Amino acid sequence: MAMSPGRRRRTETHTRIIPHTISGKTHHVPDEYEVEVLPVPRDWDQIVLTIATATAVAVGIGCILWSTNSIGTLLSAAASAAVAYPVAGSFDLLWITCHAVEWLARFEPEKARRARRGGRLSLLVAMSALVAEGVVNGHPVAGIVGAFISASVKGVWSLVLSLHAYPLDNLTLGWVRREKSEVGGLLALAAARRRLARSHAQLAAYDNVLSVGQDNGGPGPDQPSGQPSPLSGPADMLSADVRSAVEKALALLPGSTAEEVVQQLALAGLPVSADSVRAVAEQLEDEQDNVLSFPRERPTVTAAVRGFVKESGQTDLDVVFAAVRLVHPSAKRDTVRKALERAPGASSAPATTGATP
Repeated sequence: MAMSPGRRRRTETHTRIIPHTISGKTHHVPDEYEVEVLPVPRDWDQIVLTIATATAVAVGIGCILWSTNSIGTLLSAAASAAVAYPVAGSFDLLWITCHAVEWLARFEPEKARRARRGGRLSLLVAMSALVAEGVVNGHPVAGIVGAFISASVKGVWSLVLSLHAYPLDNLTLGWVRREKSEVGGLLALAAARRRLARSHAQLAAYDNVLSVGQDNGGPGPDQPSGQPSPLSGPADMLSADVRSAVEKALALLPGSTAEEVVQQLALAGLPVSADSVRAVAEQLEDEQDNVLSFPRERPTVTAAVRGFVKESGQTDLDVVFAAVRLVHPSAKRDTVRKALERAPGASSAPATTGATP
């Protein structure tokens, strides 16, 4: 591209990837080269706008310091300086905050108009306080000048904000409002979901507290006082499912204490009290001899399958898998199936999928 004559150029260093061959072997390597380019013209409009904005900020800070000192002197006659001066600073901060809201709402004329009105009202209150301070302390001219400074700063800020705001026609303004409405709806839905999630978490916590009370033998919410929980109490008061699970756990955990059996049943999602385990164990000892015939240490998955088949005579895959998971919570169904196929007494009987006895 041809360069325009008469304009100052500058040299820039660029990098490109080129093939480079040595001894017949080629690699792509970076190569630096220089290019003469025309500089981008200065954006004087943006530079002037930046300077004007910075000036407005600097003048605003000076106005806040002056107003705070003057109004603080006026208020210190009725309150301590530690209270009077912070309160005095709020007079200018009020209309400056309204300006900030006007800036945020610069693309929505109605909201910006309300913020502008609030800023003017706050400015009048601050100017009145400055004039009153001058009259009370014997220098009314200083009070009037201070009020004029606040009004001038407010005017400068209004001019700067008008340069940053772009007018929108009705159609574009309606489109912007629809977009904001959709985003607002999504935010409202997210907030509602967050509150629902918190409510569900509280409900789960209540359920856990109530279930712990039932596990410890306490009455549940629908259970009258004095009636034993279905997960605790004498062996003859347990439900059939709970008793069956305890019997299988005792068969697969020979020599274990009641507390160890309770822990294994809890891993399988069935909390049972230690007293219930002891009651079932004592009843089994009365009904049969040598129920716990396995070694004390935890058996392997294969040994657990064989022991359960030998003791119970069950060859149903679902029943055997559920029993083995009491001992090995991480046991896989396929591993149990293979061990069941090799177990003595299981090859002659097909591995059905009947219901748990």
